[in-house]
Amino acid sequence: MKINNEVKMIVGIVVVCILLIGAFIKFAPSGDSTPARDLSLLVHEDSNMTGKIGAKVTLVEFADYQCPACASLDPVIKAALAPYLTNPDFNYVYRNFPLSQHGNAVISAEAANAAGAQGKFWEMHALLYKNQTQWAESTSPIDLFVGYARELSLDTVKFKADLDQHKFLAFVQADLKDAEDLVLTHTPTFFLNGIEITELAKLKEQIDSALAK
Repeated sequence: MKINNEVKMIVGIVVVCILLIGAFIKFAPSGDSTPARDLSLLVHEDSNMTGKIGAKVTLVEFADYQCPACASLDPVIKAALAPYLTNPDFNYVYRNFPLSQHGNAVISAEAANAAGAQGKFWEMHALLYKNQTQWAESTSPIDLFVGYARELSLDTVKFKADLDQHKFLAFVQADLKDAEDLVLTHTPTFFLNGIEITELAKLKEQIDSALAK
Protein backbone atom coordinates (compact mmCIF):
# COMPACT_ATOMS: atom_id res chain seq x y z
CA MET A 1 0.00 0.00 0.00
CA LYS A 2 1.37 3.42 -0.95
CA ILE A 3 1.55 6.26 1.57
CA ASN A 4 0.85 9.66 0.04
CA ASN A 5 2.97 12.75 0.70
CA GLU A 6 0.43 14.32 3.10
CA VAL A 7 0.49 11.30 5.39
CA LYS A 8 4.30 11.25 5.30
CA MET A 9 4.37 14.92 6.31
CA ILE A 10 2.02 14.36 9.25
CA VAL A 11 4.05 11.39 10.46
CA GLY A 12 7.23 13.44 10.16
CA ILE A 13 5.80 16.30 12.21
CA VAL A 14 4.64 13.91 14.93
CA VAL A 15 8.09 12.30 15.10
CA VAL A 16 9.83 15.68 15.36
CA CYS A 17 7.45 16.76 18.13
CA ILE A 18 8.12 13.56 20.08
CA LEU A 19 11.88 14.09 19.75
CA LEU A 20 11.62 17.71 20.88
CA ILE A 21 9.49 16.80 23.89
CA GLY A 22 11.94 14.06 24.80
CA ALA A 23 14.87 16.45 24.56
CA PHE A 24 13.07 19.01 26.73
CA ILE A 25 12.35 16.43 29.43
CA LYS A 26 15.93 15.20 29.30
CA PHE A 27 17.66 18.57 29.47
CA ALA A 28 15.21 20.74 31.43
CA PRO A 29 16.50 21.39 34.94
CA SER A 30 14.64 19.64 37.71
CA GLY A 31 12.89 21.62 40.43
CA ASP A 32 15.44 20.39 42.95
CA SER A 33 18.27 22.12 41.09
CA THR A 34 16.74 25.59 41.46
CA PRO A 35 18.68 27.51 44.10
CA ALA A 36 16.70 28.64 47.14
CA ARG A 37 15.98 32.36 47.28
CA ASP A 38 17.70 34.40 49.95
CA LEU A 39 14.62 35.90 51.63
CA SER A 40 16.79 38.28 53.64
CA LEU A 41 17.00 40.33 50.42
CA LEU A 42 13.29 41.16 50.46
CA VAL A 43 13.41 43.98 53.00
CA HIS A 44 16.13 46.25 54.37
CA GLU A 45 16.11 48.83 57.13
CA ASP A 46 16.12 51.66 54.58
CA SER A 47 13.47 50.18 52.27
CA ASN A 48 10.38 52.27 51.60
CA MET A 49 7.65 50.81 53.79
CA THR A 50 4.38 51.67 55.50
CA GLY A 51 5.07 49.77 58.71
CA LYS A 52 8.01 48.25 60.52
CA ILE A 53 10.42 45.41 59.88
CA GLY A 54 9.34 42.35 61.80
CA ALA A 55 5.60 42.96 61.37
CA LYS A 56 3.47 39.84 61.57
CA VAL A 57 2.50 40.23 57.91
CA THR A 58 4.80 41.79 55.32
CA LEU A 59 3.85 42.35 51.69
CA VAL A 60 6.78 43.19 49.40
CA GLU A 61 6.32 44.49 45.86
CA PHE A 62 9.12 44.68 43.30
CA ALA A 63 7.99 47.03 40.56
CA ASP A 64 8.97 49.48 37.84
CA TYR A 65 7.41 52.95 37.61
CA GLN A 66 7.48 52.75 33.81
CA CYS A 67 5.81 49.33 33.70
CA PRO A 68 2.23 49.68 32.34
CA ALA A 69 1.02 46.65 34.31
CA CYS A 70 2.41 48.14 37.52
CA ALA A 71 0.62 51.41 36.83
CA SER A 72 -2.67 49.62 36.14
CA LEU A 73 -2.40 47.59 39.32
CA ASP A 74 -1.28 50.40 41.62
CA PRO A 75 -4.75 51.88 42.39
CA VAL A 76 -6.11 48.36 42.86
CA ILE A 77 -3.33 47.48 45.29
CA LYS A 78 -3.76 50.82 47.07
CA ALA A 79 -7.49 50.20 47.58
CA ALA A 80 -6.90 46.62 48.74
CA LEU A 81 -4.27 47.65 51.28
CA ALA A 82 -6.09 50.71 52.66
CA PRO A 83 -7.74 48.82 55.56
CA TYR A 84 -4.38 47.47 56.75
CA LEU A 85 -2.14 50.54 56.64
CA THR A 86 -2.91 51.54 60.23
CA ASN A 87 -2.53 47.98 61.49
CA PRO A 88 0.79 47.64 63.38
CA ASP A 89 0.89 43.97 62.40
CA PHE A 90 1.03 44.83 58.69
CA ASN A 91 3.87 46.22 56.59
CA TYR A 92 3.85 47.01 52.85
CA VAL A 93 7.27 47.40 51.27
CA TYR A 94 7.94 48.86 47.82
CA ARG A 95 11.17 47.85 46.08
CA ASN A 96 12.53 49.18 42.80
CA PHE A 97 12.97 46.78 39.89
CA PRO A 98 13.62 49.07 36.89
CA LEU A 99 13.62 46.99 33.72
CA SER A 100 16.36 47.62 31.17
CA GLN A 101 13.89 48.20 28.32
CA HIS A 102 12.37 51.18 30.13
CA GLY A 103 14.56 54.21 29.55
CA ASN A 104 13.04 56.37 32.29
CA ALA A 105 12.53 53.65 34.90
CA VAL A 106 15.66 54.42 36.91
CA ILE A 107 15.27 58.21 36.98
CA SER A 108 11.61 57.88 37.99
CA ALA A 109 12.63 55.65 40.90
CA GLU A 110 15.20 58.29 41.84
CA ALA A 111 12.42 60.90 41.74
CA ALA A 112 10.26 58.89 44.15
CA ASN A 113 13.15 58.63 46.59
CA ALA A 114 14.07 62.29 46.19
CA ALA A 115 10.50 63.09 47.23
CA GLY A 116 10.88 60.57 50.04
CA ALA A 117 13.82 62.56 51.37
CA GLN A 118 11.31 65.35 51.92
CA GLY A 119 8.69 63.07 53.48
CA LYS A 120 6.56 62.57 50.36
CA PHE A 121 7.63 59.20 48.95
CA TRP A 122 4.15 57.68 48.75
CA GLU A 123 2.64 60.84 47.34
CA MET A 124 5.23 60.95 44.53
CA HIS A 125 4.84 57.19 44.09
CA ALA A 126 1.14 57.71 43.36
CA LEU A 127 1.74 60.63 40.98
CA LEU A 128 4.35 58.72 38.98
CA TYR A 129 1.95 55.88 38.33
CA LYS A 130 -1.04 58.15 37.76
CA ASN A 131 0.85 60.23 35.18
CA GLN A 132 2.95 57.46 33.68
CA THR A 133 1.85 58.16 30.11
CA GLN A 134 3.07 61.78 30.44
CA TRP A 135 6.68 61.01 31.31
CA ALA A 136 7.33 57.41 30.22
CA GLU A 137 8.68 58.31 26.79
CA SER A 138 9.74 61.87 27.57
CA THR A 139 13.24 63.01 26.65
CA SER A 140 13.20 65.41 29.62
CA PRO A 141 11.33 63.57 32.39
CA ILE A 142 13.03 65.54 35.17
CA ASP A 143 11.13 68.68 34.13
CA LEU A 144 7.87 66.77 34.59
CA PHE A 145 9.01 65.32 37.90
CA VAL A 146 9.83 68.81 39.16
CA GLY A 147 6.25 69.77 38.27
CA TYR A 148 4.97 66.88 40.40
CA ALA A 149 7.29 67.98 43.21
CA ARG A 150 5.83 71.49 43.01
CA GLU A 151 2.34 69.98 43.15
CA LEU A 152 3.37 68.24 46.40
CA SER A 153 4.77 71.50 47.83
CA LEU A 154 8.31 70.12 47.94
CA ASP A 155 11.47 72.19 47.84
CA THR A 156 11.86 71.92 44.08
CA VAL A 157 15.40 73.34 44.04
CA LYS A 158 16.61 70.60 46.38
CA PHE A 159 14.51 67.99 44.57
CA LYS A 160 16.00 68.84 41.17
CA ALA A 161 19.53 69.02 42.58
CA ASP A 162 19.09 65.54 44.05
CA LEU A 163 18.04 64.24 40.63
CA ASP A 164 20.77 66.08 38.72
CA GLN A 165 23.37 64.68 41.12
CA HIS A 166 21.76 61.20 41.09
CA LYS A 167 21.78 61.21 44.88
CA PHE A 168 19.52 58.14 45.05
CA LEU A 169 20.92 56.16 42.13
CA ALA A 170 22.92 53.81 44.37
CA PHE A 171 19.77 53.08 46.39
CA VAL A 172 17.82 52.19 43.25
CA GLN A 173 20.68 50.06 41.93
CA ALA A 174 20.87 48.19 45.25
CA ASP A 175 17.16 47.36 44.94
CA LEU A 176 17.74 46.18 41.37
CA LYS A 177 20.59 43.93 42.46
CA ASP A 178 18.37 42.34 45.10
CA ALA A 179 15.72 41.70 42.44
CA GLU A 180 18.33 40.08 40.19
CA ASP A 181 19.76 38.00 43.05
CA LEU A 182 16.23 36.82 43.84
CA VAL A 183 15.99 35.77 40.17
CA LEU A 184 12.88 37.85 39.53
CA THR A 185 11.73 37.89 35.93
CA HIS A 186 8.80 40.31 35.74
CA THR A 187 7.13 43.33 37.27
CA PRO A 188 5.26 43.56 39.45
CA THR A 189 6.29 40.65 41.66
CA PHE A 190 4.76 40.29 45.12
CA PHE A 191 5.84 38.35 48.20
CA LEU A 192 3.64 37.80 51.24
CA ASN A 193 5.66 36.71 54.25
CA GLY A 194 8.39 35.48 51.94
CA ILE A 195 6.12 33.52 49.59
CA GLU A 196 5.63 34.75 46.03
CA ILE A 197 1.99 35.54 45.29
CA THR A 198 0.64 34.45 41.95
CA GLU A 199 -3.09 35.10 42.55
CA LEU A 200 -3.50 38.80 43.25
CA ALA A 201 -7.27 38.42 43.08
CA LYS A 202 -7.00 36.63 46.43
CA LEU A 203 -4.59 39.14 48.00
CA LYS A 204 -7.01 40.39 50.68
CA GLU A 205 -8.00 36.84 51.57
CA GLN A 206 -4.35 35.86 51.94
CA ILE A 207 -3.51 38.91 54.08
CA ASP A 208 -6.51 38.26 56.34
CA SER A 209 -5.49 34.63 56.70
CA ALA A 210 -1.91 35.58 57.61
CA LEU A 211 -3.07 38.15 60.16
CA ALA A 212 -5.42 35.63 61.77
CA LYS A 213 -2.70 33.08 62.42
